[in-house]
Amino acid sequence: MATFVYYSAAKSSENLPANTTSLEDKLADIMQAYVDVYDFSGSVSIQQGEQINYKQHFGLANRSFGINNSDSTIYSINSISKLFTTVMVLRLQQQGVLDLKQPIAYYWPEFTAPWASQVTLHHLLSHQSGLPRESGVASHQALSLQQQAELLQTQTLLFTPGAAYEYSNAGITLLGAIVEEISQQSYQNLIHKQIIEPLQLKHTGVYQGNVVVENQAVPYKLTARGVVSQQRSKHLGDNAGGNIYSNTEGLRQFIQAIFTEKLIDAHSLKLMTTNLNPKGSDPHAYGFSIQNFGADTLFMAAGSGYGNKSVVVYEPKKQLFIAITSNWGNTPLFDILRNLFLTTSGQSVELPDKSQFAKPQTFKAYLGEYQFDPDLISKHLQVNQSVFTLHQHQNKLYLNDDLLVNKNKGQLGFIYTDELIIKFDDKANMVININGNQLIGQNL
Repeated sequence: MATFVYYSAAKSSENLPANTTSLEDKLADIMQAYVDVYDFSGSVSIQQGEQINYKQHFGLANRSFGINNSDSTIYSINSISKLFTTVMVLRLQQQGVLDLKQPIAYYWPEFTAPWASQVTLHHLLSHQSGLPRESGVASHQALSLQQQAELLQTQTLLFTPGAAYEYSNAGITLLGAIVEEISQQSYQNLIHKQIIEPLQLKHTGVYQGNVVVENQAVPYKLTARGVVSQQRSKHLGDNAGGNIYSNTEGLRQFIQAIFTEKLIDAHSLKLMTTNLNPKGSDPHAYGFSIQNFGADTLFMAAGSGYGNKSVVVYEPKKQLFIAITSNWGNTPLFDILRNLFLTTSGQSVELPDKSQFAKPQTFKAYLGEYQFDPDLISKHLQVNQSVFTLHQHQNKLYLNDDLLVNKNKGQLGFIYTDELIIKFDDKANMVININGNQLIGQNL
């Protein structure tokens, strides 16, 4: 789960206009800067209470045919789907269909993993199961949730259930399979009946493999080969953690329905807003990550996959809602979010500039190929390759096809997340840190 890190200054000397400028103009200047520097493509919506502060669309939904992003454009929201899964599961608990305190074995005796009697539905929902991040499903595979659950039966837990927090797509996959088993309904049907239909969400739905979705934004990404189109979701099969599409208006209706208890009761809302990790460095509740800024408590969910990036934030006291949905894989999502939030809070920010891109000359000594452990790469990065290439193209630095930017203290990373950091050791080996896991690539 990517972290929204607060800091008041970006890496540019160009400030926003003076305080006499209207809030809408300041927000527009921020977004135009990200269009100019990063080629941002997508939609942004900011609303406080009943007042819409800012709503705008940028770039193209389809670059081949020159179709603009608009109010009706829908985007893959990737891991924000987990928020929908969370609400669906809590509604089923309210309806007496399931009990989060019960272990997997209670509901699914045929699931024969040795830890099935230890891992509860709560552990899966709260990312405390001990399951690894990924389930091992490749991007081209179209497996059902039940088939994916079968792959997880042989997994070894990383820790005793409940003892730690480890963000796990695999755990949410398994939760989706269990809920299907309990209810004897498909995940897609459950999401429609429990959320989409009650709220009458017109631009929200669940992907079914490669089935065409009307007004779908094609995801794109800048690579060393040029701009390429991307797969709209991480894999083609069922995915309880990342298989939902929506637009900013659908996300606004959904988030506001959560906090006004239109979808869930007060007890379930408390579960979604109470920190489950009070002693840890990653505050989170069911479905949300939590960030505190003075008197403000922000509840956030974000999604990232290939050419899609998205995030939603809600501050209950101010009733402040921010959503960014993008079909551009090089979007610096959390930089944009930070600057929009700080600006709505009356704070000054600095606009981005192109100095944030990593310079090939600075890392000239490290250009080349690196051999990683294929099992660890597959487990933590969900890619089926073990040799990574650091190379330059048109004065930009890439790791394979991923554009790199400068991070803190001479480190490198991807534009759109702080989850993954790249540095080099004294033997010129590449060291990738992702969510507390260290992967070392030997310089070839």
